[in-house]
Amino acid sequence: MTVRLPVAADLESLRVRMDSHQLPAPAKPLHPVRDGDNIWISDPSAPRVWRFDTNQETFEAFGFEGGVSLFLDVGPDGRVWFTDPAAELIGYLEPGTGEITTIQVPRLEPADVENRLMFISAQDQVWVAAAAKDTILRYDTETGEFATFHTGLGSFPFALAPGPDGSMWFTASGGGFIGQISQAGDVDTFAPDGGMASPEYILFADGTAWVSEHTGEALARFDPLTEEFSSIPLEIPGGLPYGSALDTYGNIWVAQHVVDAVSVYSPATGAQRTVNITSEGAFAQFAVSGAGSVWLVEQQANQLTRIIPSDLPSTQVPPRPDPAPELLYTEVASPLVAAGILAASIFFVKSVWDGRRLEREIP
Repeated sequence: MTVRLPVAADLESLRVRMDSHQLPAPAKPLHPVRDGDNIWISDPSAPRVWRFDTNQETFEAFGFEGGVSLFLDVGPDGRVWFTDPAAELIGYLEPGTGEITTIQVPRLEPADVENRLMFISAQDQVWVAAAAKDTILRYDTETGEFATFHTGLGSFPFALAPGPDGSMWFTASGGGFIGQISQAGDVDTFAPDGGMASPEYILFADGTAWVSEHTGEALARFDPLTEEFSSIPLEIPGGLPYGSALDTYGNIWVAQHVVDAVSVYSPATGAQRTVNITSEGAFAQFAVSGAGSVWLVEQQANQLTRIIPSDLPSTQVPPRPDPAPELLYTEVASPLVAAGILAASIFFVKSVWDGRRLEREIP
């Protein structure tokens, strides 16, 4: 008896197929999350959330009273949560009915400065990064109350990701560090010597945190157990590493924002590869894993692209000589959904400290 299991594939022999799906209306699709057969996509150009049915390969838009949708996450109950920095609210969509409920976020002090809501992470409670206030909010879905956690002056908290131990992790793109909010509410920060160059996305895989250094053209590795950092320069000159996702072989695919290419890095071997995007000026910033594929949102091309990597390594496991009916199983890593921001037009201007980012804002 034999069994075929996916193993780490050699990047050079990895075959890549891309299938692109154009949105049915003008939009600025940005951030994808996956829930079963659906890919949900935010739209910083309008108050709506898009759904792509991966079986039917069709799009559907869900509108709401507000400004835009910026970042998304799917909660344990299947609700699709989003941030709307233009109207300073968060909201959720009930997939079964399509009904959207919005929740106003209180203006934090100083009140004359916008909160600038960024990433959202929907766990038992809902977490929201308020970048301009150097604060992360926690929304209690039972009581409707917000709790605040301060991340440090000038930290500009951006991306959120739940850690393996139930804590909430964040990137501080202004402060050059990453941080953790424990279940007890304690805030701890971590940075290598010299800090990080605009850390703006964090992905956990097998307990390790992988952080995209947006202006550092690198992927940083952080071990929460040893608190040690290492940095992997990505081999795409002029690229701006952003969102990342895992493929079925455990490789990390990193969108490069202003370059029409994706970096592929193998944690198992340390090898890298560049995969070109066929669209010109795609402005791909975020990706999500699903069904053995990596789904990449190309904002300027107004499309969702499915990247299907495949390889034919020798993965057959021979039967053991012992006549007992036992099988050897290879441990493999499962894909995890990861959950400067480019926002829509006048709704969002990232930060004055990052001159390089301002030059690449959407007109």
